[in-house]
Amino acid sequence: MVYVSIETEAGKAVALGRLFERFGCEIVDCRTDGLRVGLPEASHEAEAAAEARLYLSMRPPGSGASRVAA
Repeated sequence: MVYVSIETEAGKAVALGRLFERFGCEIVDCRTDGLRVGLPEASHEAEAAAEARLYLSMRPPGSGASRVAA
């Protein structure tokens, strides 16, 4: 499992965490402005960041901006 940090707009972290949990990810930390997410299928940071960006692209329009930091 590889962990990434995801910065979000204030108040959007919980909904974003639910999205990642649907894909089998582990939410390690949930703050008002971001998440720390474990991606179980990733083998290194670059792969985890790409996977996280893929999941973020599946959000509905108007879900707010997010940034992945491996």
